Amino acid sequence: MDHRKGKLTAKNDFLRVGWWLLFAVLLVDTAFAGNDMAAMKRAELLLNKGWYLEALSRLQEVVEHTNEPNTKASALLLIGQTYGSYLDQNDIAQVYYENIMATYPKSTVAADALFGCGLIYFNKGDYEKAYAVFTQYMRENPKSIRYKSAAAWADIAQPLITPTVCAETSVRPTPRPDARPTQRKTSMEPILRVLTHKDSKKITIYSTQPILVELEDGRKRIYSGWGPVGFSLRSNRLFLNGRAFPCSTYRVTSAASELELNGRSYRGSFTISVASGGLMAVNHISAEQYLYGVIPGEMPSAWPMDALMAQAVAARTYALYMKEKSIEKSYDLEANTVSQVYGGLLTETSRTNLAVDNTRGQVMTHDGRLIAAYYHSNSGGHTEDPCNVWNASIPYLRGIPDRFSTGSACDDWEYFLTYEDATRRLKACGYRIGHVEQLRVEGTSRSGRTLRILVVSDKGVTPFSSSHFRMTIGENHLKSTLFHILPSAKGILFKGRGYGHGVGMSQWGAKRMARLGSSYRDILTHYYHGVQIVSMNS
Repeated sequence: MDHRKGKLTAKNDFLRVGWWLLFAVLLVDTAFAGNDMAAMKRAELLLNKGWYLEALSRLQEVVEHTNEPNTKASALLLIGQTYGSYLDQNDIAQVYYENIMATYPKSTVAADALFGCGLIYFNKGDYEKAYAVFTQYMRENPKSIRYKSAAAWADIAQPLITPTVCAETSVRPTPRPDARPTQRKTSMEPILRVLTHKDSKKITIYSTQPILVELEDGRKRIYSGWGPVGFSLRSNRLFLNGRAFPCSTYRVTSAASELELNGRSYRGSFTISVASGGLMAVNHISAEQYLYGVIPGEMPSAWPMDALMAQAVAARTYALYMKEKSIEKSYDLEANTVSQVYGGLLTETSRTNLAVDNTRGQVMTHDGRLIAAYYHSNSGGHTEDPCNVWNASIPYLRGIPDRFSTGSACDDWEYFLTYEDATRRLKACGYRIGHVEQLRVEGTSRSGRTLRILVVSDKGVTPFSSSHFRMTIGENHLKSTLFHILPSAKGILFKGRGYGHGVGMSQWGAKRMARLGSSYRDILTHYYHGVQIVSMNS
């Protein structure tokens, strides 16, 4: 087996076995508290969406609140896997794995933590330790589902161990290859898979040129003609123009530069698949053409060009980062606020397309890796550390004073939340809570944002992180956590500043910086700490 291939896939080995294994363990744990189960399920959904930092926040709450050791160990494992597999921070992941093995050695996930340590040593290029850990895993877990996988990794690691060389010899050991996957320089544009439709009962595709429908692997042509092509689902069977077909996924292409799907035009090609809730359409499109349809939805096209260019680099970096993390999924991004708003061909404008073209292939990296380029609408005067929002430590995302985001149209806001509405919203999210009688603020960060909310009900006090509370009540109601509260007999008046989580680039701040003469590079290096702006195509 090619050890380079092994290194590129080691970080996803947990994912290959599947999240279902860990959650199956949790589901049969009779001591698992209802709120803990709900929080774990929410974390799983957030991970599937690509909201990694938000998932960490949920998992940290489980660690803080649960009294059941195996539940705590399971949450710690997911935190470690998130840091290692999704956030490229293996050192932090290793701390969590070692904590599990030391503190919860008899938990159901201790073996998984040991396996994770082996993968981290391998990715670091410490093949001797990796070999030792994988052989230990095999020795202690002979009946594990991962036994064969551990044996395979041990077999890869063993021949890579550098032999000891005598001091008097002039022969030097062969340098170990870099265990970190590197950015490959290529002139080919990356192709993104964007989920545009799901749970659809019918999908109709038009084109100005003949349409070709093939099996997903391209081995068999199903249809070739001027169209239209109609896909429908009846009794879990897929029909194409009224004729039933046995396969579940088909590729649709055209000689034209665009396809019209359910009334909206898109560049690129599509795969149409049968999913659990109906038909799913995934747009296969180059990264640059994808950005043509994204930037107008994320930033007004009339804004200064350098602000649009900064948005293009941030959006490109985020999209390619998500592509790296979506190997095990059938798509990389969703065409909505779950990922980035993508409207297809008809949303494109000449100015936003020019911003994409002017930054073609440019991305932000930190320590040689693509960053999770979080951005938000308005910081309210100070961006935020992700540790204060999601209990996550990310070196290139640091809170900074941001005078460029003050004085904008969306700077100040108010929202009145009745106690009845608070009770209803919290219960709708599965919290076992009585009638809300009071809300209390507990702690603020150096940016002025609220850290925790204590919900006082007739059944006691329930603590929430402010970010979690904001998402539960509604992000369009509580526009940020940069607020103070004014209680009354019927509810709470929230008075705040800014819009969004406050992490990363402030879009309104980028607008003002550009108007004051800053370049898009100045904007990006202001909001993202210690990053390099590099070209993927050079």
